[in-house]
Amino acid sequence: MKYKDFDIEDFLMDEFFIKWVKSPDEETDHFWSKWIQSNPEKKDIILVAKEIIESIDYLDKAHLLDEEYTEIFEGIQSRFKHQSKASDKGNYWLFFRKLVAVLFIVSCISLGYFVNIQIKEDKIAALQQIVTKETTNGMKSQFVLSDGTKVYLNSGSKLIFPKGFYGNERRVKLIGEAFFEVKQNSKIPFFVEVGENEIKVLGTSFNAHYRDVFTVALVTGKVEVGDTLGNRIFLSPNEMLIKEKEGKFSKTIFDPLHILGWKDNYLIFNDDRFDEVLSKLKRWYGVEFIVSGSVKKDWSYTGTYQKETLQNVLEGISITSNFSYEISGQKVNITINP
Repeated sequence: MKYKDFDIEDFLMDEFFIKWVKSPDEETDHFWSKWIQSNPEKKDIILVAKEIIESIDYLDKAHLLDEEYTEIFEGIQSRFKHQSKASDKGNYWLFFRKLVAVLFIVSCISLGYFVNIQIKEDKIAALQQIVTKETTNGMKSQFVLSDGTKVYLNSGSKLIFPKGFYGNERRVKLIGEAFFEVKQNSKIPFFVEVGENEIKVLGTSFNAHYRDVFTVALVTGKVEVGDTLGNRIFLSPNEMLIKEKEGKFSKTIFDPLHILGWKDNYLIFNDDRFDEVLSKLKRWYGVEFIVSGSVKKDWSYTGTYQKETLQNVLEGISITSNFSYEISGQKVNITINP
């Protein structure tokens, strides 16, 4: 029988398919990726078969006690009853096919095909728990994901990710700014969702930022950046992608200190307007500003500080900017001198 004629039960019994799911290599990855592309109508069946195989242990010899058989059967029945209630009518067929396929496996156990099948529901559920790491203004955070990827989260930012990665991809969602040192795994790509944009990497280090403008600055490796409109752009080391609010893309070379300095506690102003300076200070130190007066339209400031106090930074800016300030707890009063 050809693969295009396979049903779920056939995939569950096929050694080459099981090998791809359990121990993928270059040969099986290439074959099944091409096959699924050529047979898109089989994609749903493939996904169901993969999920079932990933959740059981295949062993060589058969031996199953009656009480073990009953326990497995009842566990499966309970699981799919619960899922059917939680799903809508559009998903009914999918859950029904899962139930039929798993019951088929249980029947095979009694015939000696499989032994000691252990549904890893608890483990999968634990991996799929969603974790949110959030930094407030004036705070930064460093942590490591379950796959070994290092994340540096800038102030006023948020990263949403599963407790553990499960399946054929690693996916996180970023709000704000973060630097990633992605653990290399060519078989399981790493995705970062940023607004309507998506960054795909295998093993690399890069900075992603999204507030008014979306930027990706690549340090090592290679990334692919796309959006919901189907745009795709590849970046090489030292290249930065800039996407404006209206969706316009551009690529440029970037200054590592200016773009990545925040990770090493460098506070950098580069010809910034007055409102941009206050916005950076607000996120960096977690303070609020009350401003009296207004600066000239052409006002700008350039300067670099590392691990400096708010007072020292304001003192440096005020020397060339003709304003006075007063720090009172988390509030800063600035008076623009006429």
